[in-house]
Amino acid sequence: MHHDSAGVAVAEAAAPLWREGEGWRVVEPPLLEIGTTMGDPDYQLADVTAVAKLENGGIVVAVQGSKELRWFSEDGAFVRRAGREGEGPGEFSGLGFVDALPGDSVVAYDEWLERVHVFGPDGVLSRTLKIERPRTGTQPSVPVGLATGELLVRFLDYTVEAESGIVRWPGEVLTLVSLEDGSSRAIADVPGHEADVEFREGGGYAHGAYLFAKGPVFAAFGDRFALAQSEAYAIRIERFDGSSPLSVRRPVAVERATQAHLDATVDAVVATVFPEGRDHSPEDAARLEGIWRGRPRAETLPVLRSMHFDDLGNLWVEPFHLLGSELPPYQVFAPDGTWLGEVVLPPGQDRGWVADYAPRLELGADYVLGVWKDALDVQRVRMYRLEK
Repeated sequence: MHHDSAGVAVAEAAAPLWREGEGWRVVEPPLLEIGTTMGDPDYQLADVTAVAKLENGGIVVAVQGSKELRWFSEDGAFVRRAGREGEGPGEFSGLGFVDALPGDSVVAYDEWLERVHVFGPDGVLSRTLKIERPRTGTQPSVPVGLATGELLVRFLDYTVEAESGIVRWPGEVLTLVSLEDGSSRAIADVPGHEADVEFREGGGYAHGAYLFAKGPVFAAFGDRFALAQSEAYAIRIERFDGSSPLSVRRPVAVERATQAHLDATVDAVVATVFPEGRDHSPEDAARLEGIWRGRPRAETLPVLRSMHFDDLGNLWVEPFHLLGSELPPYQVFAPDGTWLGEVVLPPGQDRGWVADYAPRLELGADYVLGVWKDALDVQRVRMYRLEK
Protein backbone atom coordinates (compact mmCIF):
# COMPACT_ATOMS: atom_id res chain seq x y z
CA MET A 1 0.00 0.00 0.00
CA HIS A 2 1.27 3.48 -0.89
CA HIS A 3 -0.16 6.93 -1.64
CA ASP A 4 -0.17 8.74 -4.98
CA SER A 5 0.64 12.40 -5.55
CA ALA A 6 -2.93 13.37 -4.63
CA GLY A 7 -2.72 11.53 -1.30
CA VAL A 8 -5.01 8.68 -2.40
CA ALA A 9 -4.15 5.29 -0.88
CA VAL A 10 -3.16 2.87 -3.66
CA ALA A 11 -3.34 -0.91 -3.40
CA GLU A 12 -1.23 -2.54 -6.15
CA ALA A 13 -2.41 -6.12 -6.68
CA ALA A 14 0.35 -8.11 -8.40
CA ALA A 15 -0.47 -11.52 -6.93
CA PRO A 16 -3.41 -12.96 -4.96
CA LEU A 17 -3.21 -13.59 -1.22
CA TRP A 18 -4.80 -17.03 -1.46
CA ARG A 19 -2.44 -19.83 -2.34
CA GLU A 20 -3.40 -22.85 -4.40
CA GLY A 21 -6.06 -24.86 -2.58
CA GLU A 22 -7.05 -21.90 -0.40
CA GLY A 23 -9.78 -19.33 -0.87
CA TRP A 24 -13.55 -19.48 -1.17
CA ARG A 25 -15.63 -22.07 -2.97
CA VAL A 26 -19.20 -22.02 -4.26
CA VAL A 27 -20.71 -25.39 -3.33
CA GLU A 28 -22.98 -27.36 -5.66
CA PRO A 29 -25.79 -28.32 -5.84
CA PRO A 30 -27.69 -25.10 -5.05
CA LEU A 31 -29.33 -24.63 -1.66
CA LEU A 32 -32.41 -23.30 -3.44
CA GLU A 33 -33.75 -23.23 -6.99
CA ILE A 34 -36.85 -21.42 -8.19
CA GLY A 35 -38.26 -21.78 -11.70
CA THR A 36 -39.91 -24.19 -14.07
CA THR A 37 -40.56 -24.53 -17.78
CA MET A 38 -44.05 -26.00 -17.42
CA GLY A 39 -46.76 -26.30 -14.81
CA ASP A 40 -47.61 -23.79 -12.12
CA PRO A 41 -47.33 -20.26 -13.60
CA ASP A 42 -46.24 -18.90 -10.21
CA TYR A 43 -42.88 -20.56 -10.83
CA GLN A 44 -42.52 -19.71 -14.53
CA LEU A 45 -39.96 -16.94 -14.88
CA ALA A 46 -39.50 -14.73 -17.94
CA ASP A 47 -36.91 -11.96 -18.06
CA VAL A 48 -35.88 -11.89 -14.41
CA THR A 49 -33.95 -8.66 -13.79
CA ALA A 50 -33.16 -8.86 -10.07
CA VAL A 51 -33.41 -11.00 -6.95
CA ALA A 52 -32.98 -10.20 -3.27
CA LYS A 53 -32.84 -12.17 -0.05
CA LEU A 54 -34.99 -11.02 2.86
CA GLU A 55 -34.09 -11.06 6.55
CA ASN A 56 -36.63 -13.85 7.10
CA GLY A 57 -34.82 -16.01 4.54
CA GLY A 58 -37.37 -15.50 1.79
CA ILE A 59 -36.57 -14.39 -1.75
CA VAL A 60 -38.17 -11.61 -3.79
CA VAL A 61 -37.84 -11.77 -7.58
CA ALA A 62 -38.35 -8.96 -10.11
CA VAL A 63 -39.94 -10.42 -13.26
CA GLN A 64 -39.84 -7.93 -16.09
CA GLY A 65 -41.73 -10.32 -18.38
CA SER A 66 -44.91 -10.03 -16.29
CA LYS A 67 -44.05 -6.66 -14.70
CA GLU A 68 -44.41 -7.97 -11.17
CA LEU A 69 -42.61 -8.86 -7.98
CA ARG A 70 -42.93 -12.39 -6.63
CA TRP A 71 -42.18 -13.45 -3.08
CA PHE A 72 -40.99 -16.97 -2.25
CA SER A 73 -40.41 -18.60 1.13
CA GLU A 74 -37.06 -19.74 2.48
CA ASP A 75 -37.61 -23.17 0.92
CA GLY A 76 -38.69 -21.73 -2.45
CA ALA A 77 -42.48 -21.97 -2.12
CA PHE A 78 -44.50 -19.23 -3.81
CA VAL A 79 -45.98 -16.76 -1.30
CA ARG A 80 -47.44 -13.76 -3.14
CA ARG A 81 -47.08 -11.37 -6.03
CA ALA A 82 -47.48 -7.63 -6.44
CA GLY A 83 -47.51 -5.26 -9.37
CA ARG A 84 -48.56 -5.50 -12.99
CA GLU A 85 -48.02 -3.58 -16.21
CA GLY A 86 -49.30 -0.02 -16.07
CA GLU A 87 -48.61 3.48 -14.84
CA GLY A 88 -50.66 3.48 -11.65
CA PRO A 89 -49.40 3.10 -8.06
CA GLY A 90 -47.48 -0.14 -7.69
CA GLU A 91 -47.53 -0.80 -11.44
CA PHE A 92 -44.49 -1.08 -13.69
CA SER A 93 -43.34 -0.34 -17.19
CA GLY A 94 -39.64 -1.16 -16.77
CA LEU A 95 -38.99 -3.32 -13.71
CA GLY A 96 -35.22 -3.24 -13.62
CA PHE A 97 -34.27 -3.63 -9.97
CA VAL A 98 -35.38 -4.89 -6.58
CA ASP A 99 -33.60 -5.04 -3.24
CA ALA A 100 -34.47 -5.64 0.38
CA LEU A 101 -34.76 -2.89 3.00
CA PRO A 102 -34.49 -3.33 6.77
CA GLY A 103 -37.52 -5.14 8.18
CA ASP A 104 -38.18 -6.99 4.89
CA SER A 105 -39.68 -4.09 3.02
CA VAL A 106 -38.48 -3.99 -0.58
CA VAL A 107 -37.70 -1.24 -3.08
CA ALA A 108 -38.35 -1.65 -6.81
CA TYR A 109 -37.11 0.68 -9.53
CA ASP A 110 -38.82 1.62 -12.80
CA GLU A 111 -36.39 3.33 -15.18
CA TRP A 112 -39.00 3.98 -17.88
CA LEU A 113 -41.50 5.71 -15.59
CA GLU A 114 -38.75 7.37 -13.53
CA ARG A 115 -39.96 6.25 -10.14
CA VAL A 116 -39.47 3.84 -7.27
CA HIS A 117 -42.01 1.76 -5.34
CA VAL A 118 -41.56 0.68 -1.74
CA PHE A 119 -43.53 -2.38 -0.60
CA GLY A 120 -44.02 -3.46 3.01
CA PRO A 121 -43.03 -6.91 4.33
CA ASP A 122 -46.59 -8.08 3.57
CA GLY A 123 -46.20 -7.14 -0.11
CA VAL A 124 -48.58 -4.18 0.20
CA LEU A 125 -47.51 -0.99 -1.56
CA SER A 126 -46.24 1.57 0.93
CA ARG A 127 -45.41 4.46 -1.38
CA THR A 128 -44.62 5.38 -4.99
CA LEU A 129 -42.08 8.13 -5.53
CA LYS A 130 -41.33 10.09 -8.68
CA ILE A 131 -37.57 10.41 -9.11
CA GLU A 132 -36.20 13.93 -9.18
CA ARG A 133 -33.59 14.50 -11.90
CA PRO A 134 -30.32 15.93 -10.59
CA ARG A 135 -30.36 18.63 -13.28
CA THR A 136 -32.11 19.63 -16.49
CA GLY A 137 -31.06 17.55 -19.48
CA THR A 138 -30.57 14.31 -17.56
CA GLN A 139 -32.69 11.18 -17.46
CA PRO A 140 -32.49 8.11 -15.21
CA SER A 141 -30.73 5.01 -16.45
CA VAL A 142 -29.71 1.81 -14.67
CA PRO A 143 -29.44 1.59 -10.86
CA VAL A 144 -26.18 0.70 -9.12
CA GLY A 145 -27.69 -0.43 -5.81
CA LEU A 146 -28.64 0.63 -2.32
CA ALA A 147 -26.22 2.76 -0.34
CA THR A 148 -26.58 4.89 2.79
CA GLY A 149 -30.28 3.99 2.85
CA GLU A 150 -30.82 5.51 -0.59
CA LEU A 151 -30.86 4.21 -4.15
CA LEU A 152 -27.79 4.97 -6.25
CA VAL A 153 -28.85 5.58 -9.86
CA ARG A 154 -26.94 6.39 -13.03
CA PHE A 155 -28.45 9.35 -14.92
CA LEU A 156 -27.58 10.02 -18.55
CA ASP A 157 -26.49 13.61 -19.15
CA TYR A 158 -27.31 14.84 -22.65
CA THR A 159 -26.04 18.37 -21.99
CA VAL A 160 -22.39 17.27 -22.26
CA GLU A 161 -20.81 18.90 -25.31
CA ALA A 162 -19.17 16.63 -27.88
CA GLU A 163 -18.36 16.50 -31.58
CA SER A 164 -19.47 13.88 -34.07
CA GLY A 165 -17.42 10.69 -34.16
CA ILE A 166 -16.51 8.04 -31.62
CA VAL A 167 -17.16 9.86 -28.36
CA ARG A 168 -18.14 9.11 -24.77
CA TRP A 169 -21.62 10.54 -24.96
CA PRO A 170 -23.96 11.05 -23.25
CA GLY A 171 -22.17 11.61 -19.98
CA GLU A 172 -23.32 10.06 -16.72
CA VAL A 173 -24.22 11.53 -13.35
CA LEU A 174 -24.01 9.17 -10.40
CA THR A 175 -26.94 10.18 -8.18
CA LEU A 176 -28.36 9.23 -4.79
CA VAL A 177 -32.17 9.09 -4.78
CA SER A 178 -34.06 9.38 -1.49
CA LEU A 179 -36.51 6.58 -0.73
CA GLU A 180 -38.53 8.98 1.40
CA ASP A 181 -39.41 11.69 -1.13
CA GLY A 182 -37.61 10.86 -4.41
CA SER A 183 -35.24 13.84 -4.16
CA SER A 184 -31.81 13.40 -5.71
CA ARG A 185 -28.23 14.39 -4.97
CA ALA A 186 -25.50 14.22 -7.63
CA ILE A 187 -22.36 12.43 -6.44
CA ALA A 188 -20.08 12.35 -9.46
CA ASP A 189 -20.00 13.24 -13.15
CA VAL A 190 -18.18 10.73 -15.36
CA PRO A 191 -17.71 10.14 -19.10
CA GLY A 192 -20.26 7.75 -20.57
CA HIS A 193 -19.84 4.78 -22.90
CA GLU A 194 -18.09 5.14 -26.23
CA ALA A 195 -20.53 5.39 -29.12
CA ASP A 196 -20.64 6.36 -32.78
CA VAL A 197 -22.49 9.68 -32.58
CA GLU A 198 -23.46 12.10 -35.34
CA PHE A 199 -24.76 15.49 -34.27
CA ARG A 200 -27.01 16.99 -36.94
CA GLU A 201 -27.27 20.59 -38.01
CA GLY A 202 -30.31 22.21 -36.52
CA GLY A 203 -30.46 19.72 -33.66
CA GLY A 204 -30.85 16.03 -33.13
CA TYR A 205 -28.35 13.23 -33.32
CA ALA A 206 -27.81 9.64 -34.44
CA HIS A 207 -26.41 7.31 -31.79
CA GLY A 208 -24.84 4.07 -33.07
CA ALA A 209 -23.18 1.09 -31.44
CA TYR A 210 -19.40 0.84 -31.20
CA LEU A 211 -18.04 -2.68 -30.78
CA PHE A 212 -15.78 -3.32 -27.76
CA ALA A 213 -16.74 0.11 -26.39
CA LYS A 214 -15.22 1.30 -23.12
CA GLY A 215 -17.27 2.93 -20.39
CA PRO A 216 -17.87 3.41 -16.68
CA VAL A 217 -18.34 0.50 -14.28
CA PHE A 218 -19.90 1.00 -10.82
CA ALA A 219 -20.71 -0.82 -7.58
CA ALA A 220 -22.15 0.39 -4.27
CA PHE A 221 -22.40 -0.87 -0.70
CA GLY A 222 -23.09 0.75 2.66
CA ASP A 223 -21.21 4.03 2.84
CA ARG A 224 -19.08 3.60 -0.30
CA PHE A 225 -19.11 3.19 -4.04
CA ALA A 226 -16.58 1.91 -6.58
CA LEU A 227 -15.90 3.48 -9.97
CA ALA A 228 -13.72 2.33 -12.86
CA GLN A 229 -13.41 2.85 -16.60
CA SER A 230 -13.45 -0.50 -18.36
CA GLU A 231 -10.28 0.05 -20.41
CA ALA A 232 -7.96 -0.28 -17.38
CA TYR A 233 -7.75 -2.26 -14.15
CA ALA A 234 -7.84 0.86 -12.00
CA ILE A 235 -10.72 1.01 -9.52
CA ARG A 236 -11.41 3.96 -7.25
CA ILE A 237 -13.38 3.27 -4.06
CA GLU A 238 -14.83 6.34 -2.36
CA ARG A 239 -17.04 7.04 0.61
CA PHE A 240 -20.10 9.21 0.20
CA ASP A 241 -18.83 11.63 2.83
CA GLY A 242 -15.77 12.31 0.66
CA SER A 243 -13.22 10.76 3.01
CA SER A 244 -10.60 8.02 2.63
CA PRO A 245 -10.56 7.21 -1.08
CA LEU A 246 -8.79 4.01 -2.15
CA SER A 247 -7.37 3.07 -5.54
CA VAL A 248 -7.12 -0.62 -6.44
CA ARG A 249 -4.93 -1.47 -9.41
CA ARG A 250 -3.70 -4.55 -11.25
CA PRO A 251 -1.06 -4.60 -14.00
CA VAL A 252 -3.24 -6.22 -16.67
CA ALA A 253 -2.11 -5.98 -20.30
CA VAL A 254 -4.61 -4.52 -22.75
CA GLU A 255 -5.48 -6.96 -25.54
CA ARG A 256 -5.84 -5.81 -29.13
CA ALA A 257 -9.21 -6.48 -30.79
CA THR A 258 -8.69 -8.87 -33.71
CA GLN A 259 -10.74 -10.25 -36.55
CA ALA A 260 -11.14 -13.43 -34.50
CA HIS A 261 -12.73 -11.41 -31.67
CA LEU A 262 -15.13 -9.82 -34.15
CA ASP A 263 -16.01 -13.18 -35.71
CA ALA A 264 -16.68 -14.75 -32.30
CA THR A 265 -18.84 -11.81 -31.22
CA VAL A 266 -20.92 -11.79 -34.41
CA ASP A 267 -21.41 -15.57 -34.23
CA ALA A 268 -22.57 -15.24 -30.61
CA VAL A 269 -24.98 -12.43 -31.46
CA VAL A 270 -26.57 -14.40 -34.30
CA ALA A 271 -26.81 -17.53 -32.13
CA THR A 272 -28.43 -15.52 -29.33
CA VAL A 273 -30.99 -13.75 -31.51
CA PHE A 274 -31.71 -16.82 -33.64
CA PRO A 275 -31.13 -19.81 -31.34
CA GLU A 276 -31.06 -23.31 -32.72
CA GLY A 277 -34.58 -24.59 -33.31
CA ARG A 278 -36.12 -21.12 -33.70
CA ASP A 279 -38.00 -20.53 -36.93
CA HIS A 280 -36.10 -17.93 -38.97
CA SER A 281 -34.83 -17.51 -42.48
CA PRO A 282 -31.16 -17.58 -43.52
CA GLU A 283 -31.72 -14.09 -44.89
CA ASP A 284 -32.67 -12.80 -41.43
CA ALA A 285 -29.49 -14.20 -39.91
CA ALA A 286 -27.36 -12.88 -42.77
CA ARG A 287 -28.92 -9.43 -42.43
CA LEU A 288 -28.16 -9.33 -38.69
CA GLU A 289 -24.61 -10.52 -39.28
CA GLY A 290 -24.10 -7.79 -41.88
CA ILE A 291 -25.30 -5.11 -39.48
CA TRP A 292 -22.86 -6.18 -36.79
CA ARG A 293 -19.93 -6.58 -39.15
CA GLY A 294 -20.58 -3.12 -40.52
CA ARG A 295 -20.31 -1.41 -37.15
CA PRO A 296 -17.12 0.42 -36.20
CA ARG A 297 -15.00 -1.26 -33.55
CA ALA A 298 -12.34 -0.28 -31.06
CA GLU A 299 -8.70 -1.24 -31.53
CA THR A 300 -8.50 -2.82 -28.07
CA LEU A 301 -10.76 -4.88 -25.82
CA PRO A 302 -12.07 -3.66 -22.47
CA VAL A 303 -10.41 -5.02 -19.33
CA LEU A 304 -13.35 -4.90 -16.89
CA ARG A 305 -17.02 -5.83 -17.30
CA SER A 306 -18.76 -5.44 -13.92
CA MET A 307 -18.19 -5.02 -10.16
CA HIS A 308 -20.20 -6.12 -7.11
CA PHE A 309 -19.76 -5.59 -3.38
CA ASP A 310 -20.67 -8.41 -1.02
CA ASP A 311 -22.28 -7.96 2.38
CA LEU A 312 -18.87 -7.71 4.08
CA GLY A 313 -17.52 -4.98 1.79
CA ASN A 314 -15.36 -7.23 -0.39
CA LEU A 315 -15.33 -6.17 -4.05
CA TRP A 316 -15.95 -8.86 -6.69
CA VAL A 317 -14.67 -7.87 -10.14
CA GLU A 318 -15.77 -9.53 -13.38
CA PRO A 319 -13.07 -9.33 -16.08
CA PHE A 320 -14.17 -8.57 -19.62
CA HIS A 321 -15.15 -11.53 -21.76
CA LEU A 322 -16.63 -11.91 -25.21
CA LEU A 323 -20.32 -12.64 -25.64
CA GLY A 324 -20.81 -16.39 -25.77
CA SER A 325 -17.37 -17.23 -24.40
CA GLU A 326 -16.57 -19.23 -21.27
CA LEU A 327 -17.37 -17.17 -18.19
CA PRO A 328 -14.27 -16.15 -16.19
CA PRO A 329 -14.08 -16.36 -12.39
CA TYR A 330 -14.67 -13.28 -10.28
CA GLN A 331 -11.60 -11.63 -8.77
CA VAL A 332 -12.18 -10.70 -5.13
CA PHE A 333 -10.60 -7.79 -3.24
CA ALA A 334 -10.79 -7.21 0.52
CA PRO A 335 -12.10 -3.86 1.83
CA ASP A 336 -8.50 -2.62 2.19
CA GLY A 337 -7.77 -3.39 -1.47
CA THR A 338 -5.88 -6.66 -0.95
CA TRP A 339 -6.38 -9.03 -3.86
CA LEU A 340 -7.61 -12.20 -2.21
CA GLY A 341 -7.98 -14.41 -5.28
CA GLU A 342 -10.61 -15.82 -7.62
CA VAL A 343 -14.02 -17.40 -7.05
CA VAL A 344 -15.55 -19.65 -9.70
CA LEU A 345 -19.35 -19.61 -9.99
CA PRO A 346 -21.25 -22.62 -11.34
CA PRO A 347 -21.65 -22.64 -15.13
CA GLY A 348 -24.68 -21.05 -16.70
CA GLN A 349 -24.85 -17.83 -14.68
CA ASP A 350 -26.90 -15.26 -16.58
CA ARG A 351 -24.49 -12.34 -16.90
CA GLY A 352 -26.59 -10.62 -19.53
CA TRP A 353 -25.98 -9.49 -23.07
CA VAL A 354 -24.84 -6.16 -21.61
CA ALA A 355 -23.40 -6.10 -18.11
CA ASP A 356 -25.41 -3.02 -17.09
CA TYR A 357 -28.65 -4.94 -17.70
CA ALA A 358 -27.59 -8.34 -16.38
CA PRO A 359 -29.75 -9.84 -13.62
CA ARG A 360 -28.61 -8.60 -10.23
CA LEU A 361 -26.10 -10.79 -8.38
CA GLU A 362 -26.39 -10.75 -4.57
CA LEU A 363 -23.31 -11.79 -2.61
CA GLY A 364 -23.89 -12.60 1.05
CA ALA A 365 -21.38 -13.50 3.72
CA ASP A 366 -22.01 -17.21 3.10
CA TYR A 367 -24.17 -17.41 -0.03
CA VAL A 368 -24.41 -16.36 -3.66
CA LEU A 369 -27.86 -15.51 -5.05
CA GLY A 370 -28.56 -14.84 -8.71
CA VAL A 371 -29.97 -16.08 -11.99
CA TRP A 372 -28.74 -19.06 -13.96
CA LYS A 373 -29.91 -20.58 -17.25
CA ASP A 374 -30.59 -24.29 -17.70
CA ALA A 375 -29.86 -26.47 -20.73
CA LEU A 376 -32.98 -25.09 -22.45
CA ASP A 377 -31.82 -21.48 -21.83
CA VAL A 378 -34.61 -20.97 -19.28
CA GLN A 379 -33.89 -18.78 -16.27
CA ARG A 380 -33.65 -20.24 -12.77
CA VAL A 381 -33.19 -18.30 -9.53
CA ARG A 382 -30.54 -20.11 -7.52
CA MET A 383 -28.84 -19.66 -4.17
CA TYR A 384 -25.53 -21.44 -3.52
CA ARG A 385 -23.54 -21.84 -0.33
CA LEU A 386 -20.29 -19.89 -0.26
CA GLU A 387 -17.71 -21.91 1.66
CA LYS A 388 -14.80 -19.97 3.13
